[in-house]
This record gives sequence, C-alpha cells and structure tokens, in this order.
Amino acid sequence: MSGQKGQTRRMDEAIAALLVCRTQADAARKIGVSRRTLLHWMKHEGFRRRYEAAQRELLESTINGLRSIGGDAVVALRDVVTDAASGAPARVSGSRAILENLLRACELQDVARRISELEKTLGESK
Repeated sequence: MSGQKGQTRRMDEAIAALLVCRTQADAARKIGVSRRTLLHWMKHEGFRRRYEAAQRELLESTINGLRSIGGDAVVALRDVVTDAASGAPARVSGSRAILENLLRACELQDVARRISELEKTLGESK
C-alpha cells in the first residue's frame, strides 16, 4: 500500500511539474523520473483527468487575476489615449487596443446571443 501512496505522490509531483515546466522532458527531470515514465503515466485516464483538472484550475486562477486588474488596465488605456502628452504612437496603439477589444467583445456577445437563441429553439422542438 505504501508503494501505491508513493507513486500517487510522485504523480502529484509530476502534475505540478507539468504545469510549470516548458516541456514534458523538463517536467520529468524536475521530479527525477524518465520521460518514458511520465509518458506512461499520461496514458492513464485517472492521471490525465487530474492533470486536466489542474490545468483548468490554473487557467481559472489566471483569468480571475486578469479580471481583478482589468479595470486598472481600462483606466490606464484611457489615460494614454486622452493625454496629448502621451505622444501619437502611444495614443494610436492604445486606441487600436481599445477598438480591437471592443469589436471582439461585440462579436462574442453576438455569438452568445445566437447560441442562446439556438438552444431555446432546440429546447422548444423537443
């Protein structure tokens, strides 16, 4: 039983290493196993599910961090765009960023609305 616990601990270490290392080979070296062993573990459904869950959790954490500073970024862009002392290149770059993101947000809202309407239509047809 303790061998199984040891392997589970090593797999947990592998998942953590995979999240921070650039390559699988680097992750394997970091935890002291061969790349072949790591690849073998990655074929197991349980390991893959835990790794994918860890990836989702890391991504959600990153997105939440970005959300928390999003308002500051908007204020900074507005300051650059509206301040003549910023210089034309900075103002143009800031304006481009604002317009591109605004367009992207509008497109996403439109797609979300259309998906919602399709789901509603499909739900009514059942």
